[in-house]
Amino acid sequence: MIAKKRVTRTSYSPQEAAEISGLSIGDIQDLMLHGKLKTSVYLPQVFVTKISENSYQGKTILEKTDSVFKGYAGLKAEDVRKVLKSKKSAIRLFLGDEPDTELILKNASSDIWIKEEDLVILMDDFEILVADIQPKREVKIKSMRRLDSLLQKASDAKSAQVTKILTFKHTGDYRSVIANGEEYHFGDVQAAIIKLLHEAAKTPSPWVHSKTLLSKSGSTSSRMRDIFKSKDVWKQIIASNKRGYYRLNV
Repeated sequence: MIAKKRVTRTSYSPQEAAEISGLSIGDIQDLMLHGKLKTSVYLPQVFVTKISENSYQGKTILEKTDSVFKGYAGLKAEDVRKVLKSKKSAIRLFLGDEPDTELILKNASSDIWIKEEDLVILMDDFEILVADIQPKREVKIKSMRRLDSLLQKASDAKSAQVTKILTFKHTGDYRSVIANGEEYHFGDVQAAIIKLLHEAAKTPSPWVHSKTLLSKSGSTSSRMRDIFKSKDVWKQIIASNKRGYYRLNV
């Protein structure tokens, strides 16, 4: 007998996300409409202008780059509302996979009509949803063997946090950190961000938005990578979901 090849899912429909998470489809759509659950669509090869925010000497600068894009892109909450209300909507602006990045169709490109059935939840965004609701309700297990590893990861999230915290040591001001046996040294703002993430790691909601981190740390920058640009190793201890949220990765 020839064994069937296991297919790795990269996305789920809102209905699938509801069934797997144990939420109602109404709850899922409400999260989508309020931007709490990122909604994505697959774009064919299109010409776009990529607009990203950069920080220079405390000022926010917009950078524009023309490029060809193909793949999954996010939708703004207001555009999700239009699609769900009218079953389809013409969209020209999409969200990039990096925080504070937008993709706008070039003027010569036709609008892309997005239908309700085109809306999907990417795996990374679904994992964040599951990890967030897991402490509050038990995830419903369906007869979908391809999701076993994901559901097991969600059920073990709480115990995994304890193990991770035990591997994390720091000085009182967080300027010196030992994570998984590696020693790191940080400046004042960097240390403040590490402290915020460490405190969040002890809760059921370890993910913190970059704007919250930058604001509470006293930073004048608009991007996390600007804060840690002198520390190439920062991504070894800080994880990103590629849509503005960060957590401790130890």
